[in-house]
Amino acid sequence: MRLAQFTASMCAPIIGLQVRERPACLSVNEAVLDRIRNLKPGIVVLSAYWDYPDTDHDSATRAEKLLHTIELVRAAGVHRVVVLGSAPFWTTPVPGLLVSELHRNPDNPVPRRLARGLLQAHDDTLLRATTLKAGAVYVPVFENLCDQTSCIATTGPGWKDLVIFDQSHFTDHGSILLTQRIWASIIGSRS
Repeated sequence: MRLAQFTASMCAPIIGLQVRERPACLSVNEAVLDRIRNLKPGIVVLSAYWDYPDTDHDSATRAEKLLHTIELVRAAGVHRVVVLGSAPFWTTPVPGLLVSELHRNPDNPVPRRLARGLLQAHDDTLLRATTLKAGAVYVPVFENLCDQTSCIATTGPGWKDLVIFDQSHFTDHGSILLTQRIWASIIGSRS
């Protein structure tokens, strides 16, 4: 299996979405679609900070453009389009949250999980519905890292065990942890 990644900072993989702060997103996403047409991969995974505050587009407009993007990717010959749901987005960087917890409870070990109350709100209802309407596969990220009260912040006592190194970006360790949890959903049944 060959893997490739085509990304640009703060450019959701949505064709035709003009982002004022990132004017190159239009051309970047068109170029990526051209790469998909040329490479003809079996699976394409779309991932983004879906809850990015967008004052230029309402959520319905973004959803319609995502639906169209998925249709274009499928029309390019891709058999499986996967949309990854939102990841936990912390109100402040995770290392600082962990240090604060240690200051409050110095006799306790480094907490493995942090309360969901420390996260920014998110709602993937429209993202999930749009993905499924387009015939793509929705794979939840949040639900694979969080339960009803908390989310995984680290898997051990060291900095190398952090899952997210700032507010939302996965460490290598965190990427591996998440991939192990969702890989089967991404590739589906391979016959």
